This record gives sequence, C-alpha cells and structure tokens, in this order.
Amino acid sequence: MTISRMVPLALAVAFATGCGAGVKYAADYDPTADYSHISTYQWAHRTPKGDDDPRVYNDITARRVKHSVNLALQDKGMREVTSNPDVYLAWHGAINGKMSLQTINSNYGYGYGWNGGGFGAGTSTTYVNEWDKGTLLIDVIDAKKNELIWRGSAQAELRKHQDPSEGQEVLNDVVARILRDFPPGSGE
Repeated sequence: MTISRMVPLALAVAFATGCGAGVKYAADYDPTADYSHISTYQWAHRTPKGDDDPRVYNDITARRVKHSVNLALQDKGMREVTSNPDVYLAWHGAINGKMSLQTINSNYGYGYGWNGGGFGAGTSTTYVNEWDKGTLLIDVIDAKKNELIWRGSAQAELRKHQDPSEGQEVLNDVVARILRDFPPGSGE
C-alpha cells in the first residue's frame, strides 16, 4: 500500500530527508536575463485547475511553501512587496506513484544430493516496492517581460512526518537548497 493511500499528505511536509542524498535538485535559467536588479518579489496569483491534486494544492501546503521560499529569499536580502515587484514567484508540486519490481531466482541449476545427483528446479520470487515521489518547482518570472527566467526543482521519495513543525523544517531545508544558486552568479 502506498503512503498516499494510507493518509492524504501535503507535499510540503513530506519530503524524505531534506538535504539528504535522496533529494535530487536541479535549476535552469535564462542566461541572457539581467538578475542584478532583483531585490523585490511578489507571489503570482494561481488559478486553480480542475485536475489539481488536493494533497498538493491546498491552503496549508501553499502557506508552508511560501513561508519556506520567503525565508530563503529574505536570507538573500530580497523582500516581498505588494506592487511593482522585480519578479513574480510561483510554485508547483506533484505527487506521483512509483513502483519497482525485483525478482530473485534461487535453487536453480544442477544439484547433487542423497541419490547421487539430479537437476534442481528453479524458483523465483518477485517483490513489489511502491512509493510516492514528490516534485517541487519554484519559478521566477520577470515582472516587466512576464517571462520565466529561472526554475529550480527538488524531487524525492515522500515520507510522512508526524509533526507539522518537523515537516516545515524539512521543507525549509529543501527550499533553501533549491534557491541556493539563485540568482545565477550570486556566488553563494
């Protein structure tokens, strides 16, 4: 049974090991964009879609993700504004069920026993491993051009955190790692 069938999880409190080896980070950006002027940001308005996953897109998760991003950007000297930002921010998340199969063969080949020998029949056992993989994307959009100029992401196996504050700490670490090299050339 996958974790998602046991209890509904919010992406924000479910990343496996924070900054551990199990999380894969990536970033892509427009090298022609001018990042030197970015000091203010505003959260872009998101229009809900009919196929939104409620485990990801809910008010609790949105507050947690935005809190983590705000902390990371404020640590870089940026500030959130309500009008005329340098960039808009958006986040996206997904939870996808994954499965792997492993077949182990044993007792095969020729064997020798009491009666002098014989051919042994092979047996095999297949193990099924199911888990949920979470993806978190953070987008930075140039406010003047309305163009995506930077995207960071993290992917990891999801695990349930019993305590919401523990999940928030993990999310803070994940988001800080996603934004570590933003803006490009910042030398952090």
